[in-house]
Order: sequence, then C-alpha cells, then structure tokens
Amino acid sequence: MAPTPRYSVEPSPSSQPYTADEFNYADSPRPFKNLAYSRPGQGQHGKRNKSLKQILALERERVDRLLEERKLRVLAEVDAEFGPAPQPPAAEGMQVDAAAPPLVAPQPTEADQRRAHEIERRLQEAFHEVVSYSSVEAPPSLLPQKRYCDVTGLEAKYTDPKSTLRYHNPEVYEVLRTFQPAVIQAYLAVRGQGVVLR
Repeated sequence: MAPTPRYSVEPSPSSQPYTADEFNYADSPRPFKNLAYSRPGQGQHGKRNKSLKQILALERERVDRLLEERKLRVLAEVDAEFGPAPQPPAAEGMQVDAAAPPLVAPQPTEADQRRAHEIERRLQEAFHEVVSYSSVEAPPSLLPQKRYCDVTGLEAKYTDPKSTLRYHNPEVYEVLRTFQPAVIQAYLAVRGQGVVLR
C-alpha cells in the first residue's frame, strides 16, 4: 500500500484559491496604537502649530512686556530712594507774549543728574538680565579653532610653510606644489589673508 501524501498538490473542489484580502493586515487591530490620539488641529480644541513668524512675534511681545514691567519697577525703586522726579512747570493758563524771550528749561541740578545716572545704570542691569530667543549668548568655546583645507574644504591637518596654504593630506600637498604665486594669492584671498601689492 502506497503512503498517502501529506500535502495535496491539486486543490480540492470545495476549497477556493486565496485572495489578497485574506493577507491584508490593514484592518487588523493594532494594540500599540492609542485609539484616543488625535493629531494637533483635529481635536476638540482645534490647536494648531505656530509658524516661526508667529513664534518670533509672540517672543518680541513677551520681551517688550517684560522690559516695560522692569522699567516701571526700576522707576518706582528710584522714586522711593531719591524722591519723586521734578515736574516741569505747567504751561496751562500762561499767556505767551510774542515780544517776550522764549522760556529756557532750567539746568538740571546735581541731584537730578545723579538720579538720571542711577536710573540708567539700573535699567541696563535689569535689561541685561532678560533672556530671549534672539539674545541668548553662549560662552566662548574652549575647543581649539578648526582649520580647513584651502583646496578640498576638509579638515586641514597640515600647513605649507612656504605658501601658508592649509592642506588635508599628502596628495593635496602634491597639487599645492604645482600652484603659481597668483593662484596661491587667490586661495589666500578667499580665506581673507591675501597680500595686496601696490
């Protein structure tokens, strides 16, 4: 008796061929996906991402508002320390005579000058403390300055002592040795170290 084959080569009449939809995983559940997630702008609040122009405008408004608050605080501190600022004489109710000489503003006293100097100093200190998107300053780098090859633009490990051109490797040095003085000066001029002979 011959053994029965494990797999039949010919499909049985009751089975139908497989379709692409049976192997499609697009509709199968994905347990890793959060069903409550919605992209920004699709949710109930309608939040949208801001453009760079909007972000910079909001940052300018924030800095202006912060500077105005600090200015008012400094003026209040100086008023408390030095007394209120002197007011100019009121011009209301005064009749101006055309033949009379023009009014001259009184010269500021030494106390007024000290007060103005103190306001200026404190405002500079208060404004210097404001950190914004466009005023953040980084400390100077402690890393050595990188130097780049004048021919290839790669990092330069060597400098030619004769022409002072920087080069990346010995192959570039062989090319540098063929340069005429005018070509060398042109490369140095691109770096900003060209010699101008008059």
